[in-house]
Amino acid sequence: MVEGRLDRPVFSGAREVLPAGTRVQLTVRGTKKVRTESRGLLRRGVAIATGEPRPKPTYHVAVESATVTLPDGKAIATEAEVLSMVGQRRLSTARGEVARGEVAPSALTAARSTVVVRISRGIDMQAPMAAPLPAGTELAAGTRARVMLLTGLSASGSTQRQPVEARLLEPITIREGVVIPAGSRFEGIVSARQGPRRLYRAGKLQLSFNRLIMPGGAATPVSTVLAGAEVEKGAGASIDQEGAVSGGPASKARLAINIGVAYASGKIIDDLLEEGIKWGWGAAASGTGATVARYVGLGTGLVFLALQHGNDVRLPQYTELDLTFTRPMTIQ
Repeated sequence: MVEGRLDRPVFSGAREVLPAGTRVQLTVRGTKKVRTESRGLLRRGVAIATGEPRPKPTYHVAVESATVTLPDGKAIATEAEVLSMVGQRRLSTARGEVARGEVAPSALTAARSTVVVRISRGIDMQAPMAAPLPAGTELAAGTRARVMLLTGLSASGSTQRQPVEARLLEPITIREGVVIPAGSRFEGIVSARQGPRRLYRAGKLQLSFNRLIMPGGAATPVSTVLAGAEVEKGAGASIDQEGAVSGGPASKARLAINIGVAYASGKIIDDLLEEGIKWGWGAAASGTGATVARYVGLGTGLVFLALQHGNDVRLPQYTELDLTFTRPMTIQ
């Protein structure tokens, strides 16, 4: 049994269909590992030795039954599908504002387990469309939008100008009414990327959402910047005021392990080479052999450390993002 609560309302268009605090109970029949990218033994060995980003294992969760319990106690039997289940932390800029030349630190909230569920029966999701506001209504710059990423991305696997898409989770309103209903789509591209590199240089990923499509099909150009994102639990990611997400520095635990491996591998090479020189050239060469072996062992350890890749940036499908409008948007 998996049970959780909605930490925010669920909307369809402009109507709230599930309030915050609603309990969702899932009876899981079983899980199955989904086969990821296949790599040869040598390729996997090199990836492990150099810290190269590797595909994350994913699992299919089979749900036997599901129940939604509203805050008033009403229980509704339904059918549900688990789309994503991962430990995450919310990453955001200090204020989530548009960059003004200053550098602001990132902030991480407490970790939590996030489950994304698709409910397919028993809930009235046919919400009426809100009456559109008149053309010329303006949405101010600095307005925030919470969206769900529909395209999985990573600094190591994505490409420059790769199309990305996200769906608005909560309607954006002003005093006069709803400007952008929930379910609207934001379209954009990967505007910049840099895969993890050797010498522990982290990956970097930047998104640009520049087109908004309303549920009715009307498209409007927009200008936004990424102000927040859900990141994997334990990730040392950071986000700057320009909306670029960086993999962050290597953890102290990883550095300690790699230094230990580098020392051990260098020591093994040192001993093997020294013994080989003694065996092949005799005692006369033992002093020179020991010196040569020591330098070769030291070099091996340094090469191992130099080949280590930095942290990747991963934004899996169904990741929640916070966008900030950098310019006013006018309804057309």
